[in-house]
Amino acid sequence: SKYGTPTIPILLAAAWILLLANQDFESLIELVNILYTFGGLIEIASFIQLRRKRPDLVRPYRVPVSSWGMLLFFTPAVLLLCALSTFASLLSWIGAIAALLSGESGI
Repeated sequence: SKYGTPTIPILLAAAWILLLANQDFESLIELVNILYTFGGLIEIASFIQLRRKRPDLVRPYRVPVSSWGMLLFFTPAVLLLCALSTFASLLSWIGAIAALLSGESGI
């Protein structure tokens, strides 16, 4: 475009919003829960991976527990996040995967 406006991403976001506008509230909550679960799992995996690969990296705060301790600490959260997603419908799963693949999930 003339002013560098990202036209295609704006149109994709508008199409995604139109699709979501036709869903009932329960489906939207399921979709948000699945996306939240993916985000939480990515954060936990990133934390563990960064701690394992770059233990010498300067951080503003160091967690004073070993990697095994952190793994034990995160296990209930991971199980809860996964259990939460099992209650979602197939349509919500398809929507969440489409949002993740299109980049419209905010994750």
